[in-house]
Amino acid sequence: MSLFFRSILVRSRSVLRPSFPKKSPCVLRRLGVVEISALCRPSTTSASVSCARPHPKVVEQDVQYDPEPTRELTSPTNPGVKYEAKESQYYHQFMENSPLYKDTIFARKDLESLIISDIENVDHLLQIEDWNHASTSEIVDAFRTLTSYARANGLVISDPQFDNICSAISGRFKEFADDEMIEIGKLHTLWLFPPTSTEKNYELLRQSLDDFYCLRYTNEWFRTRNYTKILQAADTLYWQRWGAKSHFLRLMIYHLGTKTQEHHHMIQIMFYLGLMKQIPDTFKMYDLEKRIFSFRNQCSLPELAIVANSLFRTKSRLQYYPLMQEFLVKSLKSFSLLDDFLLTTISKGCNEAPQELKPLVALLQKRLTSNFNNFGMVAIIHAMWIFVKCGVIEEDFAQLVYDKSLSNFSNLRTKELTRIMIMFTELESSERDLKNLGEKLLAELEISQKQEWFQKKEFITGGVLHRLLLCGICPHDRVNEYLNFVNQRSVSSHSKIVGDKSTEALGIDVHLEVFYPNYTGTRLKPDLREAIYKYRFENCSDKFVKSCGTKGKRSSFNLKRVQSIEDSLLKVLDGRKDYMLVKQLVPSFGYIDVVLRISQEGLFLPIPEAMKLSERWEITKIPRQHIEDGDRFLALTFIGQSYEYTSKKISCFQREKKMILQSLGYRHEDVPIDNWIRATSPQQQTNLKTIISNALKK
Repeated sequence: MSLFFRSILVRSRSVLRPSFPKKSPCVLRRLGVVEISALCRPSTTSASVSCARPHPKVVEQDVQYDPEPTRELTSPTNPGVKYEAKESQYYHQFMENSPLYKDTIFARKDLESLIISDIENVDHLLQIEDWNHASTSEIVDAFRTLTSYARANGLVISDPQFDNICSAISGRFKEFADDEMIEIGKLHTLWLFPPTSTEKNYELLRQSLDDFYCLRYTNEWFRTRNYTKILQAADTLYWQRWGAKSHFLRLMIYHLGTKTQEHHHMIQIMFYLGLMKQIPDTFKMYDLEKRIFSFRNQCSLPELAIVANSLFRTKSRLQYYPLMQEFLVKSLKSFSLLDDFLLTTISKGCNEAPQELKPLVALLQKRLTSNFNNFGMVAIIHAMWIFVKCGVIEEDFAQLVYDKSLSNFSNLRTKELTRIMIMFTELESSERDLKNLGEKLLAELEISQKQEWFQKKEFITGGVLHRLLLCGICPHDRVNEYLNFVNQRSVSSHSKIVGDKSTEALGIDVHLEVFYPNYTGTRLKPDLREAIYKYRFENCSDKFVKSCGTKGKRSSFNLKRVQSIEDSLLKVLDGRKDYMLVKQLVPSFGYIDVVLRISQEGLFLPIPEAMKLSERWEITKIPRQHIEDGDRFLALTFIGQSYEYTSKKISCFQREKKMILQSLGYRHEDVPIDNWIRATSPQQQTNLKTIISNALKK
């Protein structure tokens, strides 16, 4: 491996994301928003880094792209494609139609123009066993002829009669000129795809193309800044089903992105990086996002959408928040020109919007509510997903989605059906019949294709079944099948810890234990239940980062709040620690609770030893004798800032936890502690006594 590739492969240090400056209301003023004070606060921070700096005036006429680019969104060699694949074709077609990309993008007509019509006999080419004496141009002409013949007769490249020509190209790939090898790459995409990427001849040619591109890149293309050849070579990857597997060619594309000074090169580079399923850690995408932001005045809305879509496809996300804000602002300014693909990409790209950008996400929701019927259900459901995750969902929009989804249920994919179930379980409303929604979902899953998809997605399967249980529906056969699969997989993998995919199994098992005691199907094995609990709540996770920057545990993410009021609790309890139990009462939900035992006379009593000794992955049940004696057990959950608790991310599981505790005989109370630190010690004790007194009166 050359020093060049070694330097790229060295694992880079993690890049710390700078804090996002508060934006100025001028961003929303330029969008024509009057209620600025309700959407954002005035900025007291310099706008030197923020998108709050003056933007160039953008009007809808400035965004030039085909308003109906979905007319022919099929590859010439792969006509049956999924929605996600159509997104890539949509953005590739945008680049095909733009004069900026004409020298580096191949349209379908460019590829098919290489086909020779009226080929009657190719026996003289097939009989040649030794191509060593032929020139490279003769080999290219022969390969073009054989490609045309194969397409006309439905032959695949792995057919033995094409072995000689493929071996000739593979054995002499270093001798070909740039244009000749790129033409071979284009012809390679025109063959019928074999069943797998490892088919003979197909893999041989693909590897030869990769080796040639890498050789030319390191020896000449990058040295002479021949970006056109690099991007032409990369575009052949788009037309190959397995073409993006070339790791070294990916490295070239990424390295080019760190050097080019042309914005359209950057956009095309991001598009090709999106062909990868997951970006390696050595690729610092954050740096590329900053470079794209520096070209923001030259980028149209579809070009920014290409960046967001590519990041989403690579299992990454927009990390540079000023670029995300630029994307949102341009989307709002050009809202009347949005179609389903662009709206879907906006939703995916702003999936992790920070608090400072949520006013813009809320404004997007208002615009979408006003133009609801202009978009398809797939795009609308993607948009609702981001509104729920950002905690800005409004009831009017949610109800519109609910009503329209019921009338279009049979036309939705399983992915959208499951998202609907998950979102509306979070958004409880008397206007919606979730049980009816769940029954419709179960009916759709009986369709064979949707059932097969559902069975492949273990984590989604568990999430949907869990929410069906929350709606009062217990599909015994499916629950039994799911838990049986989780149990068997843990045995076959020789590991009790099965990772994120099986974490929903714990919640389902706990729900069945409490609300369906007569359930006779499969239950989660005790040792596996323990393993899933430890994996989910006792392992450190990036999702729960402490103030010092270290990883925290999910099972203790409100433990600090409990500890901060422990002294006040002990003063109320006369210093008796045995009168208080700090524990995660419901093993499927991460909040820590404080349990107090109070007699009928209102006196605090010691916590029973059986409750203290119960395992963490088991439900902490109250001994029946104490319930019969009239003792009251109060469970207090101390919650933090209101936006964290009401962000609609955990509301359905919090409701489930309350239901579980109440069914077990607990009295449960959520205690917000936003102003706890500012209160004096006597005030804290008085407040605690009031909270306890009010909870016991309910």
